Amino acid sequence: MDITQGSDTGHRFLSGYFHSLEHLTLPIGLVNDLALAQTVDESLQGFGKWVGTIVAADRFSVALRHGPDQLCIRHLGGLRNVNDGRLFDINSTIIGRIFRNRLSEIVYTEEHQSRPGAGALATSGFVMDVIAPLVSQGQCFGTLNAAFLAQRFDVVETQMKTVALARCLAGQLHLIEQMRELRHQSEVDPLTEAMNRRTWDPLAKRLWSTWLAHGTPMSVVAIDLDHFKAINDSHGHAAGDDVLSGIAKTLRQDLRKQDTLFRMGGEEFSLLLADTNEHEAARLAQRICETIGAAPYETSAGRIAVTVSVGVATSAIEDATFAALSARADAALYDAKNKGRDRVVIADRAA
Repeated sequence: MDITQGSDTGHRFLSGYFHSLEHLTLPIGLVNDLALAQTVDESLQGFGKWVGTIVAADRFSVALRHGPDQLCIRHLGGLRNVNDGRLFDINSTIIGRIFRNRLSEIVYTEEHQSRPGAGALATSGFVMDVIAPLVSQGQCFGTLNAAFLAQRFDVVETQMKTVALARCLAGQLHLIEQMRELRHQSEVDPLTEAMNRRTWDPLAKRLWSTWLAHGTPMSVVAIDLDHFKAINDSHGHAAGDDVLSGIAKTLRQDLRKQDTLFRMGGEEFSLLLADTNEHEAARLAQRICETIGAAPYETSAGRIAVTVSVGVATSAIEDATFAALSARADAALYDAKNKGRDRVVIADRAA
């Protein structure tokens, strides 16, 4: 009877055997480490510390989903002859087949040396690999792989322990993904995909602390769409939303890695620019102003021309707090509005 290829008979046998392993318990240390983990890396580190106490494999690894067509190998424990970060093709490897089929398998390397992945195992001296999919709530996150240098006599029990561990890790990865999605939803404006005010204060405090400790300048760029109410009144709110979304895309095109875009509310955006002096901030602001005013935006109501007013302020010893710096940027923005809009104003130093 072949129990490794997903036959109905084989699965009924494995299901029955699994119930015979109900005495299997997870070490409390593993449960605790996973409970404390906040990221995928922390989860893998905690999981890798304990997996060897349950399944005595010579090497443990996971292959995690990486884009639509690839899996990325990560070492968990045991022999380190595995290339961390190596990418596998989902469609032409044994691991990829198990990922797609979501059925555990026992792979004997001597029988599969011609298959991608198995040949590398055989070259490293492994004779078998127990592979289980990481499935939770209908999602497959990758595979858990236990490789052995010698044939095992308790192969079915080893397979079922690997399956149980895979379910445990998959549940953790699913939880991490849910946490990441909830964090994203709480921090990102859904219309423009800019960060929202919730994340403004924490980042501002970090940049301000760097300025105070090391003198590394930071700049605030306040941006407001001109006559936005008229756009909504004349073309409708759907067209207004299209303009806001288009403006956000334009702003992101000019940002560097250390810059962060925020939607502060309504038609107002702000940029926090790390390690940026006044000259650099002013040059970026001017480029933004010119780019936005250069071409109309496509909307559900047709093409709409837009301009923005911009205020720029850079950290200075006269600023007692970050709030004072931000207030100077806002004052410069209002000055740009009062001077006729569609322009950049650099804030005066604090008195």
